[in-house]
Amino acid sequence: MRFFLLLFLFSAKGLAFGQNDSSNVSIQGHLENASTAEDVMFVCVRVYSQNGINITGGCADYYGDYKIADVPEGVYTLKCFSDEYEEIVVENVTVRKGRAVIINFSLVEKPKVVKQRRPFRERNRN
Repeated sequence: MRFFLLLFLFSAKGLAFGQNDSSNVSIQGHLENASTAEDVMFVCVRVYSQNGINITGGCADYYGDYKIADVPEGVYTLKCFSDEYEEIVVENVTVRKGRAVIINFSLVEKPKVVKQRRPFRERNRN
């Protein structure tokens, strides 16, 4: 009996604390690759004030979704950036209390630079 009581208490605790409260989410969206339409994961989205001060930010999860919570009311600039993709800037994003702003990004890959190296034997001759 004690086992079932403990099991119930732990599962009730998980239900109480494990709920996804999306009421405080201010900005959310999805990131995808522009050429393949595949989800892009672990790319950062930053929120800047109108005078360029970094307010907050977040990163996309495994499915390309991001959520940034508790952004005060106001007008902001969003920057989406990564080492592998071109930076995207969205200006004049208005956040209002109690409303989630949805901004989706379609990211373009940066050109890949390949350095050609001389073979090892040629490098040692000089």
